[in-house]
Amino acid sequence: MTLITLEGQPSGYGENDFHVLSTYEEVDRASLWIRERLDILLNDSKEYRDRDNILMASREALLNAVEHGNAKAADAIIDLSITVDDQGLRINISDNGMEFNIDEILAKENAADGLQINKRDCR
Repeated sequence: MTLITLEGQPSGYGENDFHVLSTYEEVDRASLWIRERLDILLNDSKEYRDRDNILMASREALLNAVEHGNAKAADAIIDLSITVDDQGLRINISDNGMEFNIDEILAKENAADGLQINKRDCR
């Protein structure tokens, strides 16, 4: 199982932790770090077959952190951590954005009539 999460709290400071400024150039640097860590941590595991998809999803999450979580503030920090255990791979990406409860958002989306523009937050 692979899980990429966005969190509001910074991760720890170990060899599987990385911290970058909130810029597009730093997204490139963080993406390279993720690729290198995946090469080391996953080797021949089944998640490694999905490496390109994992990298693409990670990059998208990093871009979201720059654009939305940190509101393009170049001096803001993005924290990353990668964990591999018996449950699979977990990549945490933390920014300074407001926290939200994904279960509440999904419940609201499922209850909404998606055909109405005002129920898709497109006003």
